[in-house]
Amino acid sequence: MREDNDAKLEMPRLIRLSLQINMRAGQMQPPDKEGYTFLKVPMNRLLR
Repeated sequence: MREDNDAKLEMPRLIRLSLQINMRAGQMQPPDKEGYTFLKVPMNRLLR
């Protein structure tokens, strides 16, 4: 039953952002030279 229900759901909106942090064990990317920390967002996948 669960697999049938899950197959109908769309991917969660923030899954790509949360996976980046989870894969790094909760650690954010190191800051750039100006001190800003960024997450990478694949825009071509979000605009579909």
